[in-house]
Amino acid sequence: MATFTVNTATDENDGVNTGGVSLRDAIGAAQAGDRIEFDSSVFFPNGDALSNATIALTEGVLVLTQDLVIDGDVNGDGIADVTL
Repeated sequence: MATFTVNTATDENDGVNTGGVSLRDAIGAAQAGDRIEFDSSVFFPNGDALSNATIALTEGVLVLTQDLVIDGDVNGDGIADVTL
């Protein structure tokens, strides 16, 4: 199983090997059972929940065709920090 780390809040679909890895990129590259996490320096800067980045889905709805783990708990406190 692979882990993909989302490191941009931009909604793009240019693949995980081009520029930043968006949530859409990670979902497109992931296989069943893979894990998607979020880079804390982008989505939880300075440890401040109020400054979280927001992912605006400008490219349409996300389509999941297999079981994935999407872990939105960036700082490990058991509370989701990423909002779509």
